[in-house]
Amino acid sequence: MINYINCTLIVQIINFWVTYFILRTLLFNPILELINDKQEVKDSMLAALIDKENAIDALREKKEAQHAILHKQLDMVTDLELPQTPSLHLDTYTPKTSQELKESITQTKEWLVKNVPHHY
Repeated sequence: MINYINCTLIVQIINFWVTYFILRTLLFNPILELINDKQEVKDSMLAALIDKENAIDALREKKEAQHAILHKQLDMVTDLELPQTPSLHLDTYTPKTSQELKESITQTKEWLVKNVPHHY
């Protein structure tokens, strides 16, 4: 009886190890490779997302800088005091004909070119 138990125990141990190596080769390794591949894809996508977020932040900072420059330029333009010209009163002047309208537009353009600073 003792020989039978020892022989059965040895067969069970051999059966266990053979089953383990077969399962490891056919099941565990492919599944672990699949999990690792998915993790690598996930990591690469996360890195790409971080790069895109950094690019968006850089563009946002650039836009804010341009916005600040624009505000400074607008502040410079709006801080100008408009001289009172007798020929052009913006509050009450309404051109009657198309010729008067063209003259008014021309005068306004000339005044803007002469009085508004051009900083680029």
